[in-house]
Amino acid sequence: MVTMQQIADRCGVSRGTVDRALHHKEGVREEVAERIRATAREMGYISNRLVMQQTQQRKIGVVLHSGHSPFVQMLCELFESFSERELLPNITVIVRAMQDMDVQHQLTLIDELVTTEHIDGLALMPLANTLVRDKINTLSEQQGIPVVTLNTDITDANRIAYVGADNIATGRAAPPRCSAWSCRGTAACCQFWGSAAVTMPTRSVLPASAPKWRRVFRISGFCTRNARSSTKAFPSASLCAPFSRTASCAASI
Repeated sequence: MVTMQQIADRCGVSRGTVDRALHHKEGVREEVAERIRATAREMGYISNRLVMQQTQQRKIGVVLHSGHSPFVQMLCELFESFSERELLPNITVIVRAMQDMDVQHQLTLIDELVTTEHIDGLALMPLANTLVRDKINTLSEQQGIPVVTLNTDITDANRIAYVGADNIATGRAAPPRCSAWSCRGTAACCQFWGSAAVTMPTRSVLPASAPKWRRVFRISGFCTRNARSSTKAFPSASLCAPFSRTASCAASI
């Protein structure tokens, strides 16, 4: 059985440094920590806590939507490599990524993981729908399956935690900063989708028919109310095509 001291000798560091690196504690440079973890994987290291739990295999289900997104594709890769990367061979992560935004499809994937794969926990990027909320509550309260939401959330669902940004707070904070950028002439075109903000040069994104120095802003809020409040930063903005929980406004300055 490989020990921490053997890993330390191979890497030329102290046993304490190996312990901090393997358990993601502070005090070790990231490049050193990654080299230690890579060596531990190569040597087949298994921590003592896992040796005591070898008979306790766990399955974690993951359901994500917007599978065509590079961000979601990155999440899939990270989840799928979790067991090997974190040296947790008794953990199996089963990932299901939807290409669509269909609520029934998401519910079907959750049911499949519960009834067929017999998962012990669920990490879910939920669609904002009462049926999904009710499914989370059923898993947590009746079936004893803990649920963690990520990236998107349903705040009144009985999940044990949410991992992600506060999109409402982000949407409120972004417009004033965007307005300040435009006053300095440094922002040409901005788009806000939930928590993402992107600035791009005017000439590369505006249509040829647009005035040479015209600045165009497009804001997508989490709800119509927030989109309306965002327009206060842009006196010439107009709210357009609000629907459901999403709204957009466009302004030229």
